[in-house]
Amino acid sequence: MNRIFKTRLFRATWKNRLVRFALFGLILFYLVGFLGPLFAPHDPLRTNLEESFLTPSKEHFFGTDRIGRDVFSRVLYAIRTTSIISLLVLVFGGWFLSVGLGLIAGYYGGKIDSLIMRIGETLGSIPPLIFLILFLVSFRDGFEASMAQMIESLGMGWLVTSGIIQMIPVILAMALISWVGGIYPIRSRVLQEREQGYVESLRILGASEKRIIFGHILPNIMGLVVLNLSAILIAAIGLEVGLSFLGLGIRDPYPSFGIMFYQSASLSLLKNHPHLLVIPGIIVFYVGMLCWILGDQWGRIIESKRSCE
Repeated sequence: MNRIFKTRLFRATWKNRLVRFALFGLILFYLVGFLGPLFAPHDPLRTNLEESFLTPSKEHFFGTDRIGRDVFSRVLYAIRTTSIISLLVLVFGGWFLSVGLGLIAGYYGGKIDSLIMRIGETLGSIPPLIFLILFLVSFRDGFEASMAQMIESLGMGWLVTSGIIQMIPVILAMALISWVGGIYPIRSRVLQEREQGYVESLRILGASEKRIIFGHILPNIMGLVVLNLSAILIAAIGLEVGLSFLGLGIRDPYPSFGIMFYQSASLSLLKNHPHLLVIPGIIVFYVGMLCWILGDQWGRIIESKRSCE
């Protein structure tokens, strides 16, 4: 992107209150996700049956759950779980696969395009949830056992007890399926851009393919890319929660919003301890709303500023 476009984009972004609200909100969410566990007042895995279902207090800000675990600490660690999984799925499934393969397929065409599209059509023919369930049921247990054995042999046993190993197969499965839907509009837009006169002019001037793709075509479709990435981010957050709720994602005792929903989804708990469901529900709704606002508004700003150049 040229300097003038960057300046205009920054000014337009700063003037848009919704974008500022969403951007600062997401930054806060991910900061809490990565730094919050350092300030957790209690061990999120420690149980104490004598303190089960305590109401919110100075000692336990959000109360305790059915086996006496501090809900506030578990929420901080659940935010960490969601942050790690969603960001890595966004990077690998969104940026590298969806955007990267879309650029390659659209620009080069031919056999490369056909191969990428056939793979996408094959994966797209399987409902995402079915694919995730089959993948995790088939490979997760063996993968986690192998990873745990290897990590312990390297003297890094703390990774095993931290629950991070459970995240790896979830991230891999979600990244493998998340790129399929977004690649089609990106490829279609790249096909249009490569036929524009400026691309042919750049080729005549001796510009490299890398410069044409990443220096000119990609900035011209950045609005669409932002919308695609925001949709993948929302899907990653929702799928992580849903898989954990079904017992296929992060598993108890490691904290996850899906586990919190599952453990508090009963009429008696909703009646007597509604905060156990309301608090994680508000957080998940909040971050999903912020992702949607940021993708929608920022994508529109980029497209409008690019069209005015």
